[in-house]
Amino acid sequence: MSVLEILRDRFRARAQESLTRAGLALPWWVPVSSTFLSVVFAVIAVVQRDALAPPQPVALGGLLVIATPLAWVITGWVVPWARVAALIAAAAVLLVEPALPDFAPLLLLVAATEAGSVLRTTWGIALVTFAAEAVLLVAGIWGGLIGGPVYMVAVLLGLSGGLMTAGTPGCWPPNAETATPPVTRPCSPNASASRVRCTTSSAIRSASPCCT
Repeated sequence: MSVLEILRDRFRARAQESLTRAGLALPWWVPVSSTFLSVVFAVIAVVQRDALAPPQPVALGGLLVIATPLAWVITGWVVPWARVAALIAAAAVLLVEPALPDFAPLLLLVAATEAGSVLRTTWGIALVTFAAEAVLLVAGIWGGLIGGPVYMVAVLLGLSGGLMTAGTPGCWPPNAETATPPVTRPCSPNASASRVRCTTSSAIRSASPCCT
């Protein structure tokens, strides 16, 4: 096994352990992909504003997006609320100077998607959605953001995607620590018929105690 494979396996195991500790039944690559996209969006948004050389105050938005992944690297903890709040704050800072086209509002789309997928309270999801839409509304009225209504609809679509992901049974393979054991019922009197059905249905075979 090469060094790269060892590092990849350690990273995967650490990421999955962090998700399990946070009570999130997601495969490790989902938050990794979301984090990667948000960092890409933030970097593009900062470059659009020429805020890297020399550094400008608006570049703080990019640092806010990078802060939560760095915190995970150091501590190994996943804090969904901190992650979502950092994305909204980063978008708000970047939208002080809107660009055309603007990648900063896409951070709000990621925040809404993650909120719908991982937050456990309705009021929490509603608060995140309201905050994201409020940032876009203020940026459109006072900041000069062009295409604000389109971004607002995109945030709602992202939220819908996150909610569907969270509400679809079996969408993600559950962690062993958080998986809910299947409900089993005693074998019916006609157990022989049940065994016949078991031979043709893997789903029945895995869930029924009659399939022996």
